[in-house]
Amino acid sequence: MAYISFKPTDYFNTTLYTGNGSTNTIVTGVDNDMVWLKGNSVTNGEIFDTVRGATKYLSTNSDGSENSAHSDNLTAFGSTGFTLGANSANDINVNLTAYTSWNWRAGTTTGKTTSGETITPTAYSINPTSGIGMYAYTGTGANGTIAHGLSSAPKFIMVKRLNVAGNWMCGGSIVGTGLTYNNLNAVSTRYDNATVWNSTLPSSTVISIGTYGATNTNLSTYMLYAFSDVKGFASFGKFQGNASATNSPYLYTGFEPAMLIIKRVDGGDGWTLWDNKRSTYNLRNKFFTPDTNEAEQTGSTDHVVDFLSNGFKIRGSGGETNTNGGNYLYMAWAAEPIVGSNGTAGVAR
Repeated sequence: MAYISFKPTDYFNTTLYTGNGSTNTIVTGVDNDMVWLKGNSVTNGEIFDTVRGATKYLSTNSDGSENSAHSDNLTAFGSTGFTLGANSANDINVNLTAYTSWNWRAGTTTGKTTSGETITPTAYSINPTSGIGMYAYTGTGANGTIAHGLSSAPKFIMVKRLNVAGNWMCGGSIVGTGLTYNNLNAVSTRYDNATVWNSTLPSSTVISIGTYGATNTNLSTYMLYAFSDVKGFASFGKFQGNASATNSPYLYTGFEPAMLIIKRVDGGDGWTLWDNKRSTYNLRNKFFTPDTNEAEQTGSTDHVVDFLSNGFKIRGSGGETNTNGGNYLYMAWAAEPIVGSNGTAGVAR
């Protein structure tokens, strides 16, 4: 039985808001360290974090370099939310436009162990309780390691080159061996390349970085996000599809999901994202595709899931979620554990 001693919403929350084209304070209830914003209409998805600082963002559906051209976009992180500036010509605060914000708390910015580390981050923020680590680093061009400071080996990692264009590199044990990676910003299959992660999966202490240009060019700058399993709060894993909408895969997470991302790793199908704020009841049929700038989509029978009190069940039969024999990875964060610190059981709706 999954049990945690904190409220999931203290460390992750989804917030819906409406742009106003002016100064806009968004209350999320989370001490935000990583914020992922996406317009419900046609816009790019943009990630901000406290390690790189406000106003600097990366687009999930682009290989473009870090963007800080709009100094009045996300202007400040707060203990219960964040503030947007008056720039309405970007993707996060157009007047009367609906947006979704996914928010993570990290917070520890000093004192991380350096044992086994050969690439020292220029800045970082970690939280072993919520299983998230964020690290800015400068490439060396040689195989190296970054000490992550989390309580277990990260299951999923993402790296993005900052100073010039480069694909998002996604790895970790749910993607495959240390030889493999997936692009976040593209509809792609899993690739095999020994130089991305130096043929090495993350360990309990370090993340290995190879010599591939998108992860470790000498003197280039990078941002790395790492996520580890936390019982009752965060779950990462794999499953195989069977193309059945009725006898479809069920995945145990130990909690009712607040956010779920699925990606097929052996076929040319994109990333799919659901949350419990845009779709509040089963079937959950409102989804985003993080690798594109497409609007929120609704109603496709190939993109529906049930959020249950202890996991989720696939209800579609399409390539993005449930092709027969297809191999998929998932990432999920909790709305409610099966049993929380107050002894109250989570329930599906």
